[in-house]
Amino acid sequence: MATIRVRSDGVELELANEVELEGMRARGLLDPGAERWDGEAWVLLARTSRTARAADPWSAWSAADAGAAAPPPPEDDVADLPVAAVAPMPRPVVSRGIEAIPDVAITPLHDEPPAAAATTGAAPPPVAAPRPRPPATAPPPPVSPGEVIDFPRRAREPVRPPPADAPAPLVRPGRLFGMILVLMLLLGGAWAVLELSSPTAAPVVSVGKARTPRPVDPLAAVEAELRKAHVGPVREVRGPGDLDDALLLDLQQLGVQVVSVRAPVVRWTGRKKDDPAAAEVHVTFKPGPDQNRDLGAIGLAVGRYKLKYNLQVEPFEIIMESEGTGAATTLDPAVAERFVQGRARLSELVAP
Repeated sequence: MATIRVRSDGVELELANEVELEGMRARGLLDPGAERWDGEAWVLLARTSRTARAADPWSAWSAADAGAAAPPPPEDDVADLPVAAVAPMPRPVVSRGIEAIPDVAITPLHDEPPAAAATTGAAPPPVAAPRPRPPATAPPPPVSPGEVIDFPRRAREPVRPPPADAPAPLVRPGRLFGMILVLMLLLGGAWAVLELSSPTAAPVVSVGKARTPRPVDPLAAVEAELRKAHVGPVREVRGPGDLDDALLLDLQQLGVQVVSVRAPVVRWTGRKKDDPAAAEVHVTFKPGPDQNRDLGAIGLAVGRYKLKYNLQVEPFEIIMESEGTGAATTLDPAVAERFVQGRARLSELVAP
């Protein structure tokens, strides 16, 4: 016997005949987009139903009679039926899920019929109870042309006040800002009052130590002119009389009017005893226009040889002849040596 293959909402079913198919449609078990296999392709069930009714006009009456003969049980009153009165549902070929048909839970069939199961003593399959349908609502009234449809609006949720036991914030931002502003104003006012009330201090003038003006050296120009004089290198002293000749030549180059120079070396050192170690110096001269310059020239000449040979000069006597008379004086040989080095001034050398 040929079966009818129907696919509804992704579930493929096999039905025995057209009566069973129309019964499922009457009970709303098939969705509007259900399809039927016509042997070559899937065709919408609504189209094939119209074609079948046109070919067999009595099929609709047969379906109506079958439905009238066996009315479905009331939806609100669900009763347990005997196992023999329950007709098994067709076996689904392809199933995407039982939730595809919302009204009836489909139970897969067993290989053996219910009668055989009763004779063998096996437990009968569970009975599928129809699910309760939601209460039917009244259809909306027809809308006349030009009438505005009032769709129901979703009510807004009321603003819930905070619970009574919720802790209140300790300090609000606005209040905190106001407190900071008031505090700044108070501090600024206090600072202004202190500034206005404090006495104005007189500027402190730092007074350093009074510098003692350095006395002007009256012999600075004479000393400068004397140091610029060209004397030449220090001459060699290797035997008796060499020191006398060397001092005489140096004094003449310095512009001193020399009368006599006696500078005997009293002690010699060295391997050959040709290095002078100690000498006596006696210089006699005639004073020129500047007596201090003459004394400075004599001290410069003797100090050069004392510095080169580390000569010990004792005594260092100077005799100044003037109009047949003479005046003797002495100079310090150590100051003469420092004068040559530039560590002593001319005023220190000629000081009495």
